Amino acid sequence: SLELVSLEVLKQWDSLDHDEKLMLSEAVMLATTAVGAHASSVATKIIDRFQTEKIKPPQSFYQSSLDAIQANPSSPGDVRKIVDLFESTEDNADLSLYRFAIRTLFKFDDSYDEIESLSCHVLDKIKANHTKFEAEDISEFLNGVVRMYISRKRYHDAAIFVQNAEDTLLPTENEASGKLSPIPLNCYKSLIVRNWYTTKTATKVEEVFRHLMTLYHSGYSNLEPDCETFTGYIRACAAMDKNVEKAFQEMISLYTSTRKEALKPTAEVFNAVLLSFSRKSVRTFHAGNESMKLLKQMLDLGVEPDTKTLNFVLHNLTRGNNKYSFVMVTKIFERLKECGYHPERDSYTLHYILDACGGYATTESEIALKKCLSTFREIREKNLVGPNTYGILSKVVSQLLTKGPVADKVAGSLLALCCQDGWFTSEVRSRFRSIMSDSAWSVQYQKKLSPDGEEPIEWKSNVHDEDSPE
Repeated sequence: SLELVSLEVLKQWDSLDHDEKLMLSEAVMLATTAVGAHASSVATKIIDRFQTEKIKPPQSFYQSSLDAIQANPSSPGDVRKIVDLFESTEDNADLSLYRFAIRTLFKFDDSYDEIESLSCHVLDKIKANHTKFEAEDISEFLNGVVRMYISRKRYHDAAIFVQNAEDTLLPTENEASGKLSPIPLNCYKSLIVRNWYTTKTATKVEEVFRHLMTLYHSGYSNLEPDCETFTGYIRACAAMDKNVEKAFQEMISLYTSTRKEALKPTAEVFNAVLLSFSRKSVRTFHAGNESMKLLKQMLDLGVEPDTKTLNFVLHNLTRGNNKYSFVMVTKIFERLKECGYHPERDSYTLHYILDACGGYATTESEIALKKCLSTFREIREKNLVGPNTYGILSKVVSQLLTKGPVADKVAGSLLALCCQDGWFTSEVRSRFRSIMSDSAWSVQYQKKLSPDGEEPIEWKSNVHDEDSPE
C-alpha cells in the first residue's frame, strides 16, 4: 500500500541524498493525497524531517502538503507546522500560501481560534515587511479571507478580521489623504451586500457602510462605494423601515459629481427604493407620487427600467384606488416609448394596468374602458387569467359603466367568459349584477341556472375558496 511505501521512504531517509529526498517526498505527497488515507500523517512526518535537517523544499511541496491535510484532516496544528517550515526556509513569503493554509484550517470543525491566530500573524508579517509584498497580493489575501468567512455565513468573524486588518495596516494618525487603503473595497462590500436582511443584520450593515464612508471621506480614495455597495445599504435601510430616499440621493449626488461608471445607478437600486415605497407605513399618495418622481429621475439618468421597475411603480400607483392612476399609467407608457424602452409586461404588469383603469376622470371613461378591455384580452391571450383577474375586472367595469345598453353588452360578454373560464364568484356576480338591467341579467344568468336554481358547477371549477381575498 501507499502507506507502506511512505514508511519505507522514511525508513531509508538517512541513506538518501538531498535531491532524492526532495523528489521522493513530493512524489509520496502527491500519491497519498490522491488516495486520501493517511495523507495528513505522512505529510507531518516528512515536514518533521525537513525541519530537523533544515532542508528547503520546493514551493510545490507546501501546496502538496496542504492538499494532503485537506484530503484527510487530522489536526489544525499540522497546518501551522507547514507554515512554520515555510517561514523558516523562505525569505520572501508568498501570501497565496497563507491564504491556502487558512482555507485548509476551515476544513476542521471549530478551528476559528487557529484561523484568527494565523490571520493576525500574517497581518503582522505584512506590516513588518510591507515593502516585500505587492499591493495587489495584499488585497487578494485580505479579500480571500473575508470571502472564506462570508461563504460560511460567519459575518461577525469576517467583520472582526477586517477590524484587525484596519488596526494593523492603516495609519494610526490622520495620514490617509491621498493614500490608498491596503484593505480593498470588496472586503467591506462582502459585509454589506447580502441575499436578505433582518432588522438585526441590517443594523450591522448600516454600521459597516457608515464606517466605510468615514474612511472614504478621510482620504482613502479607493474606498469609494460603488453602486452595488449602495444598493446593499439601501436594502438594509428598507429592512429597518428607515427612509431609503436619503441614502439613495446620497448615491445619486456622488455619481453626478464624479460620473464614475462604477457609481452609475442600475435598475436594481431603483427597484430597491421603489419596493420600500410599497410598505404599509408609507402613505398611499406619497408612494404613488414618489414612484413617479423616481421613474422620471431614472429615465433622465439614462437607466433602463426592467419589468420589476414597472411593476413596482404600477403597484404603488394603484394602491388605495388612486383616482388619477389611469392618466398616470398612460403617461408612464408614453414616456417609456419616447425613451425607446419596452420592458416586458408579465402577469403582474397587466393586472396592475387593468386595476389602474378604474382610476379615471369623467372625460376619460371611454378611453379607460377600451384600455381595460384590451388589457383583459391580452391577459386571456397569454393564458394569464388567475384568481384575481375577474375580481379586478368586475370592479373596474362596475366603476366605468352605469346601467344601459353598453353595460348590458360589455358586462354580459365578460360574465359569459368568466363562467366559461371557471372563475365565477359571489363578488363577481354582485358587481356585474349591479350594472346590468333585469332583462339582460335574466338572459345571461338566471336562464342558465339549473331547474332548482343552482349555478352550474363548471362556473366555479377553478375557485377553491370563494372567500379568499383578491
